Amino acid sequence: MTPQKSIKEIVSAEEISLIDLFLVIKPHLKYVYYSVGIFFVIGIIHTITAPKEYEAKSTILLESTNTSSSSESLRGLAGLAGINLPTYHIAAGDINADLYPAIIDSQPFLYELMKEKFYFSDEKKNMSLYEYLLKNETKNIISSTIGFIFSIPDILIGMFQTSQPIPIPPHYKKDSITTTNEKNTILKITGEEIQVMNSLRNRIKIESSKKNTRTTTFITKMRDAYVSAELNNTVRKKVVDYVINYKTEKKRANLEFVEKQLKESENKFKAAQYALASFKDSNREMIYSTTKAKEQELQAEFNLEYNIYNNLSLEFYKAKIDMEKETPIFSIFEPVTMPLSNTEPNIKKILLIYIAAGILFGGMLVPLFLFKSYYNSIREEKKLKTYTENQNIP
Repeated sequence: MTPQKSIKEIVSAEEISLIDLFLVIKPHLKYVYYSVGIFFVIGIIHTITAPKEYEAKSTILLESTNTSSSSESLRGLAGLAGINLPTYHIAAGDINADLYPAIIDSQPFLYELMKEKFYFSDEKKNMSLYEYLLKNETKNIISSTIGFIFSIPDILIGMFQTSQPIPIPPHYKKDSITTTNEKNTILKITGEEIQVMNSLRNRIKIESSKKNTRTTTFITKMRDAYVSAELNNTVRKKVVDYVINYKTEKKRANLEFVEKQLKESENKFKAAQYALASFKDSNREMIYSTTKAKEQELQAEFNLEYNIYNNLSLEFYKAKIDMEKETPIFSIFEPVTMPLSNTEPNIKKILLIYIAAGILFGGMLVPLFLFKSYYNSIREEKKLKTYTENQNIP
């Protein structure tokens, strides 16, 4: 039987024999088995200690804005008032669904969301998300370590990406935002709030359908099934309100301005109308030139106020149509339901990950031991050569 060759003999040979190489590696495969076994036990511990998580889903559908019928009704009302409105071609509202994940990932959104209160069955009382997560979000060391290892590719990719800031619409509560000037906004948050926001960020997710770009799915995850469903409703409503406010902010401001001007013009028009009517009633029998001059002056003022009021009414109806044109219409395509079973910990997935990690770790040990064996053989050869040379010295 041919004696087994060393790693040095195999590497030094002109042709490397795969059989000889396998025979050298075979004794070291035990480290792979040990590694898989250790990681498997760690995976079992992870599944036992990891808290249960319940996942809730809901889907919304962005419909085309039905402003043609509303425009016709407004045009009909304007016609009764003697106002001729131009015809608008109302297109469907186009909302980029790629913006939604950026919204829920923004600090202003998470800051407002973590102040929402829910009833937590394990605490038996209403608590805000901030209070609950700060108190109960215990870190699992094992899962955190593995999670960090598997998140390294995302971290490296994120280093080469530039994130676009999300504008903060005016409907956010002013007590949470300090405005330094018209362009910059500073959100005052503490270290604990950042910790809670990071935890909350990992618990909400938005997915857009690749086949149908108008459907968007909201996914939330909490340790309480009821809270997970309620949180899903809250996130969905906040995102929809955010998008509507963001899309209609300028149109809404213009509508409010025109409406205010219209009310002021209406009061002035009625005052001029009343002044002209009162003057005519009290001066029916008068034929003096001064009386006629005063009446002409009041009539001119009435005509001016009427024209201003008429033009502002037209602008108001235009602004109202523009407002409806820009307002997207969302409908609940699939409502949220309370999850009946937990989605985490996923035992199969966790064990497969730990087994793969064990194989990878053990596979990294085998070359180290082969290198150690190769290094030891070279060192022994040098020692033997040095000893032989010393013996030959006269």
